[in-house]
Amino acid sequence: MTDKLELPACPFIYVSGRKCRGHITGYRLYGGDTLADAKKVRLWCSEKYDHAGAVSSFEAKERMEFYPDKLPKDIFDWLKPPN
Repeated sequence: MTDKLELPACPFIYVSGRKCRGHITGYRLYGGDTLADAKKVRLWCSEKYDHAGAVSSFEAKERMEFYPDKLPKDIFDWLKPPN
């Protein structure tokens, strides 16, 4: 499990296949106040904020917006409140 102080890696992958070197600095939940209730989660990156301009804006949005059950495990664990 990712330590809350350790920020997870950005999941964005450029068209060339290169992974972003940034880390997640923020998020927003849509459709609920908790991760369990949220419909989607939008992530922001330390390197390129929302990666706008890296690819078409719609595609970039899709690459930084996830259904909670489709989040990478390290990001899901980081967002999940402690028991």
